[in-house]
Amino acid sequence: MSGLEPLLWECIRLLSAYMPPSGMILDAGANDGSSTAMLAREFRRHTVVGVEPTRVNVKRALELTAGLQNAVILRGVLSESSGALSYPLGREFRAGVLSQVTGSDLQPTFGRRRNNITAHSVDSLLLERGQALAFAHFDAEGHELSILRGMQRTLSQTRPLFTAEAFPSDKPSERRAFRQLKLFIHSFNYTMHEVRETCGNKGCRNFLCVPAELARVGGVLFTGGDGLARSWSSAVSCVD
Repeated sequence: MSGLEPLLWECIRLLSAYMPPSGMILDAGANDGSSTAMLAREFRRHTVVGVEPTRVNVKRALELTAGLQNAVILRGVLSESSGALSYPLGREFRAGVLSQVTGSDLQPTFGRRRNNITAHSVDSLLLERGQALAFAHFDAEGHELSILRGMQRTLSQTRPLFTAEAFPSDKPSERRAFRQLKLFIHSFNYTMHEVRETCGNKGCRNFLCVPAELARVGGVLFTGGDGLARSWSSAVSCVD
């Protein structure tokens, strides 16, 4: 059982004082459910929804979250719009069937010889469940921008904190994708902060995404000399 990276987990716990006291926490790319279980144990007043496409991971996630009444495992993916997707049989044990890093297996096709799953936009999922988003962690193998495009109403109205994985590397394709992600996040008046640890593939980083107004109200995390600010400054760096 792996769960969230240590420094990322420390940052999420530091940010928890600035999350709504209830609502939904999304864990997209939940894998075997370790991270969902961590979040559910820490945030017991929230509904923690782990989203994962593969049956084998969903089975394991259900086992790991058994007994956690605030944990929900949803087989599917988050995307720009709601709909239906599938991936080939035999891909159950491949990490990241949604991956744009190694080539996505997900296609808008169906058949008895394919694994069929549901795609949800964040905005539609929240509306369907009647909850506001308190926090989200997006580990979608390069599809984070697609997810964010499906939560524009949420970004504009409720302004949740969230984290997203990305590849700020020197490879042209990854650099271009990272620039697009950064421009989109900044267009909603969010600040981005790189967590100083590797996650998953070499070159991958987690980015904490914080509404700009949170940085201004009371100097939370970014100014001042309290322990929270010191812990924050040692863990992350701002991305322009």
